[in-house]
Amino acid sequence: MSLLDAQRLHKAYGPTVVLGELSLALDENDRVGLVGVNGAGKSTLARILAGLEAPDAGELALRRGARVAYLPQRPSLRAGRSAREEVLAGLAEWRRAEARHERASAALAAGSGELGSLVEEQAAAAA
Repeated sequence: MSLLDAQRLHKAYGPTVVLGELSLALDENDRVGLVGVNGAGKSTLARILAGLEAPDAGELALRRGARVAYLPQRPSLRAGRSAREEVLAGLAEWRRAEARHERASAALAAGSGELGSLVEEQAAAAA
C-alpha cells in the first residue's frame, strides 16, 4: 500500500472548482512539489491531505502510522517561540525514534542483547 492514496478528490468554493477529480498516490521516498498560480488549489490540497479540511467528494487513505503535516504560509507561533523552535518541537517524535534506532544499531554492532528483539526494535524505530 502507498503511504498516501487519494482518489477523485473534489473541492469547490461556491462555483469555483479548485480540485476536480484529483487522484494521486505517494510512496516512501517520493518527493513532490506543487506548482501553480494563486488560487489553483495547492494549499487546499495540502490542507485536505493533512486532514485539516474535508474534500467535497473523493477518498483519502493513509497507511497506518503515516501522518501528513501542514505548515501554513503564515504560521501562528506559540508566544515566545521562534519558527525554528516550533519546527524543532514538531520533530520531537522523530528525534525519539532516531535515538531508539541508534541505540538498537549500537547494540547490534556491539553484539549485546538479543538479536531478534534488537532487529525488531530497529525496524520499528525506522518505520
